[in-house]
Amino acid sequence: MSENIPEIDTEMVAYAVAVTDKNNQSQIKLIAKWSDLKNIKIDESADLSQVNLTTLKKQLHHFAREEFDPTRAVKRLENYNLKSAIAQKLMNLICIKGLLLPIGVSENDTFWTVVKNIEDLVNEKERLMVPKCPVNLLQIIKNDLLTDLQIPQTGEYVTINLPIHFISSALDEGFRIADAMKVKKSELTVRMVRDRIDREIKKMTNQYKVS
Repeated sequence: MSENIPEIDTEMVAYAVAVTDKNNQSQIKLIAKWSDLKNIKIDESADLSQVNLTTLKKQLHHFAREEFDPTRAVKRLENYNLKSAIAQKLMNLICIKGLLLPIGVSENDTFWTVVKNIEDLVNEKERLMVPKCPVNLLQIIKNDLLTDLQIPQTGEYVTINLPIHFISSALDEGFRIADAMKVKKSELTVRMVRDRIDREIKKMTNQYKVS
């Protein structure tokens, strides 16, 4: 008999064996480890083909849970941490995209000038409003974020109020994207960075859905 452990792609194997007890009566015993073989006498005349093994299968399931549940929990925790990390990265991308177009700024303005103003706000404020956050994407990732968000059920965009450390993290994400673009600072526009952010959001959303 075997018990599959799908999370770690393995199985636990055991045997149903007919043995004789001290009164020379035949009974079925589960053999799952070497020590189970100690002091047993196999009943070689027994036929187990028609025997109901439900009780032994339950025993094997219990043994498998005891043996592998800690390992399965580690795997589940790894998956949860990965999903949370992707969700938080998506949150950073959403925030920096929304922050890059404050009132009075156009997409043709220089990226580094705009983020300097955001950086000044990070040093002055405890919280900051982030406009134009997509409702549909926030609904998808909200349960894996490091903060609770009140997201409306309808509408295309929402403005969210975040602690400044989340804004700082989003700003760092913007710096990383801009540095990776290898464009002269004087030539890098808000539009160029926002377009790259859109591509990053699409890629990370796909990763989140399959994680």
